[in-house]
Amino acid sequence: MNAIRKRQQSAIDTIRDLAPGSSAWIWMTAQGPEGLPFLVVVPQSVDSSGETLVRRVRWIAKTCETLAAPVKGVLRRLASGALTLVTSGDLELAAWTLAVAQADAPGLEDVVLVRARGGSFVETRRVENLSAQSGAMRQILAGEKGWFLVTQAGGRTEVRLDTERGPIKSRAQAVLEETPDAVRVYGQLRYANGRVELRPSKSHDGLAEMIGQWSQKNRAWPDLRPLQTAHAQR
Repeated sequence: MNAIRKRQQSAIDTIRDLAPGSSAWIWMTAQGPEGLPFLVVVPQSVDSSGETLVRRVRWIAKTCETLAAPVKGVLRRLASGALTLVTSGDLELAAWTLAVAQADAPGLEDVVLVRARGGSFVETRRVENLSAQSGAMRQILAGEKGWFLVTQAGGRTEVRLDTERGPIKSRAQAVLEETPDAVRVYGQLRYANGRVELRPSKSHDGLAEMIGQWSQKNRAWPDLRPLQTAHAQR
């Protein structure tokens, strides 16, 4: 294992071993060394000032010529065992980075993101669980019947995949209640002759492009890549 992979594994181990009530500095980028997501995580118990984090980030910056925009914050393990990430940065960027990083760092699927400003929490959101979407797509590629839901609101696109219709319909109804003006498209999904076919309950212009762009953004997950060339029936 090279030095970069060792450091990445160290960050993953630190997240896994973070005890309830403990916190750690976290710095992350969706595209770091080798073009892959990269995390730097240092427990605050051994680095109260953040100096160790800064040194490690400088090492990464010297190692990698091009880094995607990073996110920095504090990762906290609650008494319940859940993880929260408090940052003053862009929550959309943080959510995307964590979603992409799930491929290498199990345990990031259900992180709650909190944006802080002036000592107050002003916005929260959950990280998209790409591990679940990847697992469902793997079953669909193997021949299972699939269902999809694509939602778009505030410039953000999310995709849900399942081998059962019920969870997709339930989520579609929840989105309608939570965000009435959101775009919602759902229907059947099948993989045949090397291509993904989308069969929406109602035709929607740009559906294939929406799901294709989402797949491209999350291409770190191999099972999601076939969606980049999905075809939508009208």
